[in-house]
Amino acid sequence: MENKKTNNRKIWICLAVVFIIGSILGCMKVPADTQELLKNGLVLSERNIWLRYMESNGLLLILCWVWGYFMPIFPLACLALGYKAYTITCIGMTALAEFGRKGALFYLSGVVPHNGILMLGMCLASVASAKLPYFLHEDEVIYRRERYIHGARLIPLILLLMCVAYGESVLFTRALFYLRA
Repeated sequence: MENKKTNNRKIWICLAVVFIIGSILGCMKVPADTQELLKNGLVLSERNIWLRYMESNGLLLILCWVWGYFMPIFPLACLALGYKAYTITCIGMTALAEFGRKGALFYLSGVVPHNGILMLGMCLASVASAKLPYFLHEDEVIYRRERYIHGARLIPLILLLMCVAYGESVLFTRALFYLRA
């Protein structure tokens, strides 16, 4: 018999499908602001880039975490993951189209490392959140304890987001200077 609390296969498959769909959509259409960003460069300090990254991706990560408290938000968590895949792919396709091999190096060194870690954190938050409602049907005491554990998971997720934002501010700006050189 399948244990619903420990079997996350369907959730991982759903997240993988959403990631693939977001990536395919990102390959199809490249927004004009992405092309302008890479051609002209971003003239911001590392601190401003860190704050922009925290602002834009913090909501996505928190949305994946909140799903554990409110089960109907799962489609929104999937949309958050798909949107992140879309934006990462748009930047990659623009870099490849505009700069060729230099754009590929920019993408692999300045975009993929920190965004890959953030996407993994988003997936782990979504999967951990999905297990929480199953405890409600089992036992109220276990459910309350699991809610506290899930609440405590927010602290490592915020620390992960801060580290990834630091990676964005350092790696992305250096890779962008390399791209413009």
